[in-house]
Amino acid sequence: MAKAGQLRRALFLCDRDELRNQALGALAAYFTSEAAKATTRDPAVNARVIVATYQTLGIDGEDGDASFLTKHYPAHYFSHIIIDECHRSAWGKWSQVLERNPNAIQIGLTATPRDIDTGKAEDVDVAEDEGISADNYKYFGEPAYEYSIAQAMEDGYLAAMEVVQSDVWTADTLDRLDGVERERRRRAGVSVKDVRTGGLRSVEELRKKYGPDSLEQDLRLPDRVTAMTADLFERLIASGGPHQKTLIFCASIDHANAVVEAINNLYADWAATNREQPVEPYAFACTAEAGRELIADLRGSRRRAFVAVTVDLITTGVDVPCLQNIVYFRYIQSPILFHQMLGRGTRIDEATGKRHFTVYDYTNATRLLDAR
Repeated sequence: MAKAGQLRRALFLCDRDELRNQALGALAAYFTSEAAKATTRDPAVNARVIVATYQTLGIDGEDGDASFLTKHYPAHYFSHIIIDECHRSAWGKWSQVLERNPNAIQIGLTATPRDIDTGKAEDVDVAEDEGISADNYKYFGEPAYEYSIAQAMEDGYLAAMEVVQSDVWTADTLDRLDGVERERRRRAGVSVKDVRTGGLRSVEELRKKYGPDSLEQDLRLPDRVTAMTADLFERLIASGGPHQKTLIFCASIDHANAVVEAINNLYADWAATNREQPVEPYAFACTAEAGRELIADLRGSRRRAFVAVTVDLITTGVDVPCLQNIVYFRYIQSPILFHQMLGRGTRIDEATGKRHFTVYDYTNATRLLDAR
């Protein structure tokens, strides 16, 4: 559009800092100094391409006053507006940026299924997906272009995918817990702890109140963490060794921290057994509380930061092309969220020669593959 002489001033809108910085790096390769990021200290009003977040513009939620937007960018200021990850829109305060620029070319980008049909519309996450899809249809209309993930892989634009499913502590109901408890009762029993009260729960109590999505969210199951991390680590060893760039999705920050501890212990034992010098860090938690600074090492270093364990910080848009494995330890209902997580592994990495990746599915998440 710029080469065609159509672009006067563009806004590239993201929903968090990581995506803003990533987009700026890519856009600067074409626009050099004409691309700049907007911050609360510098609105970058003279830039030809402004990269901003909803938070900076003050339009990220119902409590946002949009004062930064209205103060620095008058109506009809932009000739082009690109909404990155438009499937995440809630069509609340942030729609003001579109309404204030009605004559601008407005483009919504997303790499998720746009038609959601899971047969479970009563689920909160699924209902939210359907609502967002409906909002995007209502505003943007029919997509100008669609491309399936399978076709992209076949055409060589995305890395090929292998799915490895495991039945270690996974089920659609809690019935398996009853069987596991009976099997292990003569030894130590199954440790199931209520996160809120700290008390142990019987299987009978659990079945009345909790479903699979409660595991590691409302209920902590140390045995489950131990079993799943041990199985995953064995699979890494069997498929080339522990030094593979891997991303694990967990249900909560506590769950992520427990998984990091378990994997680091397994790795330390492996290094000692094989008389190898362990790398530091090997596995790390990448959540809202910690680990953001290691994303660059996950992406670029071949000597450290091999396993990132997150909840939802590295889900949408964050580009780590070298990832060799995507791991689901988290129960998921949302097809949109599932595909966003999956997308972290689909990048081809010319630097390392990566052309395929593996999905390790411990929660039957891949049932949502291309749900549409």
